[in-house]
Amino acid sequence: MLHSFSEGAGGCAPVGVVSDKAGNLYGATNAGGSYDCGVVYKLAPGKNGKWTYTVLHTFDYADGAQPAANFILDDKGNLYGTTATGGPGGYGVAFELTP
Repeated sequence: MLHSFSEGAGGCAPVGVVSDKAGNLYGATNAGGSYDCGVVYKLAPGKNGKWTYTVLHTFDYADGAQPAANFILDDKGNLYGTTATGGPGGYGVAFELTP
């Protein structure tokens, strides 16, 4: 097990994962976070098989909510994704995140 998700600020209900050249994993949770709209996270490999979990972004509905698909990672390390709800019209957003 790399990480155990639970309700709260760290996010829960994970969806999708993508890896970069350094072996870091990036993903999102459909719920949880400070506003219960989901988060974008990074899992970084460490020593002795331990992984470090970091929340990179917490959705707040205004900028999207409920990420629902795998990310696309470009050659510069930018993450692209979509949310199912939230944003100005409430019907989701496409977003870019630079970790």
